Amino acid sequence: MLNNVNEIVIMKNDKGIALILTLFSLLFISLLIVAFLDTITIDQQIATNQIKDMQASFFADAGIEYAIYKLKNDNSYDTDSNENGDVYPNDDDYDTDNLGAGSYKVGIPTGTLPKTIISTGTMGTFNRSLEVIIYGSGSSVRIESWNELEEGV
Repeated sequence: MLNNVNEIVIMKNDKGIALILTLFSLLFISLLIVAFLDTITIDQQIATNQIKDMQASFFADAGIEYAIYKLKNDNSYDTDSNENGDVYPNDDDYDTDNLGAGSYKVGIPTGTLPKTIISTGTMGTFNRSLEVIIYGSGSSVRIESWNELEEGV
């Protein structure tokens, strides 16, 4: 009979342990869900930043294409409004265009070809800059180099 009493005491203690194990399991699962949601949020922000950075690069390309278009139609075209010889990014002489949520600034120097053109595309807080050297005149403009600058101007 003493054996049965011990079994009853053990069974009562097992019920408390099962409750504690269930609570720890729920806590562990909740922590996993929070970590998973945090990872998803961070990944989404990284993807958004990559998209904006690429869009800024496309806007910089658009500025260069604009400069090439202008030079094809008029090889003496420049953005040097105060005629001091400096253009963007060394001076506030540039052409700009807003394209939806982004924009570009492009400086076209005075003088004969070759011309070194710098364009910066902006999308939100992201900037990308290109430096392009253009030779030729009129409709036969030739691109000598097309380089992305390390830091946005």
